[in-house]
Amino acid sequence: MKPNPFMYYPSVTDSHASCTAHVVPVTQLSEDLKAASSLPNYVFISPDLCNDMHDCSVSAGDTWLSHQVPDILASPAFTTQKSLLVITWDEGEGENNTVATIFAGSAARQSYKSSLPYSHYSLLHTIESLWGLAPLSDNDKNAPVMRDLLK
Repeated sequence: MKPNPFMYYPSVTDSHASCTAHVVPVTQLSEDLKAASSLPNYVFISPDLCNDMHDCSVSAGDTWLSHQVPDILASPAFTTQKSLLVITWDEGEGENNTVATIFAGSAARQSYKSSLPYSHYSLLHTIESLWGLAPLSDNDKNAPVMRDLLK
């Protein structure tokens, strides 16, 4: 449950049928990627505690990403429609806790590095802004939208 934040929301977990239909194991991803229409508009993928580099080495996480990312980017969902893959970490190092965030896919600017300071709230605000959703809190409402990373 720890690496999947949606499992902390009663609106997700209160309905066993809905939860089973929408919260699926990452092993199902390769099958879902075969057709653009098989994926919902938003997919949140969270590796286990080893592959997310919490309980294992960075190289373990890199290996996991090296298998997942090419399959995602080569899938019909990414090659036949405007799509965005966001890879981000939940914590960094040092005083400012800087984390890397990567945008890839047809919706992302290619070979671009932003010089603007963003936070995890910026990523949430970007999603809300792109989909016309109201911010959930003042934290994301006041965070800058990551527009410079998008085409």
